[in-house]
Amino acid sequence: MAGASAKGKGKVILQQLRKGKSFNFHTYKFHALGDYMTTIRRFGTTDSYSTEPGELEHRTPKGRYRHTDQRAFVRQLTQIERRQARLCRIKQWQQQHAPRAEVDARASDPQLHHHIGQSEKSYDDFGHYLRSHSTDPAMKDFLPQLKDYILDCLEPEKTSPHLDRECDSILFKHNQIYHHNIAKFNYTTYDIRRDQDVINPRMPHCNIMLLKHHDDHSDNDHGGNYRYAKVIGIHHVNVVRMGNVYESRRFEFLFVQWYEPVQNHAWETRTLSRVHFMPLTNPNAFGFVDPAVVLRACHIIPAFSKGQRNPNEHGISPLAGDKHDWCEYYVNSFVDRDTLMRFHYGLGVGDVYAHEARIVECPYLVPGASPSQSAPQTTMQENNNHSGREESLQETTDWQDPTNGEDKEDDHLGIEEAIFFEQERNGSTDSLIEALEEMYSDHVFDYEN
Repeated sequence: MAGASAKGKGKVILQQLRKGKSFNFHTYKFHALGDYMTTIRRFGTTDSYSTEPGELEHRTPKGRYRHTDQRAFVRQLTQIERRQARLCRIKQWQQQHAPRAEVDARASDPQLHHHIGQSEKSYDDFGHYLRSHSTDPAMKDFLPQLKDYILDCLEPEKTSPHLDRECDSILFKHNQIYHHNIAKFNYTTYDIRRDQDVINPRMPHCNIMLLKHHDDHSDNDHGGNYRYAKVIGIHHVNVVRMGNVYESRRFEFLFVQWYEPVQNHAWETRTLSRVHFMPLTNPNAFGFVDPAVVLRACHIIPAFSKGQRNPNEHGISPLAGDKHDWCEYYVNSFVDRDTLMRFHYGLGVGDVYAHEARIVECPYLVPGASPSQSAPQTTMQENNNHSGREESLQETTDWQDPTNGEDKEDDHLGIEEAIFFEQERNGSTDSLIEALEEMYSDHVFDYEN
């Protein structure tokens, strides 16, 4: 009780000793009121920057003080400040005179189908590159298949297998292959807007989707309208023909691992597409793709219930990274609105390829056929002109009048020209049309107002 009474008396004494504080105009905050408008115009409102650097600036001299002998510290603080200022000026000078990487304006051009960097700083000699991956099953027959792919691009009208002397006529400038980290793909969305996907083989965002060729009638008929692949390398080479060694031509290609379809997407049964990787020993497990035929990136989800291929995570292909592979994967058709409309095949406004009578698509290998005829490794092109291939595959919504004499009548077919093609009428179309009819069955449109 005595202790409690003593504490109470102490509080009373402290309250009596406290001095009253009056309002004071002679402070910096009121002195700076007249500069608020100018400061806001110059630096913006206070929520657009932080005052923390200035408030914490008192730590700078305190940090320097620890490096002095704490006796004649004024002279030593000045020397430390001058030394740091010189180092800062030297760093600024080095940054100003350092060679800067040239920014390619085409990387942000939405009119292009895709963009792969022009840099040739990252490269390997073909001999060294093949020897360093000689034990990797993904690199089996890499060079012969690459030459077949290039010949198919140069001679798209040829369907017979390429002879050995034709493959020997393909040379590579400086015998080098160039590597790239990313590839950017522009595409037209379902609502007529341009968007971009970035593919990076070293990241999970490395899967692409392509149109499936109408002539690809394989035993496994679960492919739907698209084909899927995992990009494991982005490269380009400068090709020289034996007959003309003074001219080289740049060829861009994606080295991919193909997904094989297991189950097709079906709206009626509410099932997603399922895919899995081919065995690494399959000659069609890996191949080459022209970036000009890529539609966009896709979202591949592991089917966790099916388990992993290698539970012990002991893979045999470092390039493919098969130690982390799963037995099956789902193709996520609901990852965004544009992907969803692509699986309503023919109803996406921006999906012009669904309404063209003569689609230039990438042919794939038919089981039993020769690699040069229809292999996934050798994606065919429409003509020799690379820009022509890009234009033929660009997802554009501009329709040319067939009556115009400058344009060929069968270059592009509009959506309403159903007499030139037979549009696919699938469960996706029927279900969407029925939903729209039910939605607007009782609605009366007032067109006058």
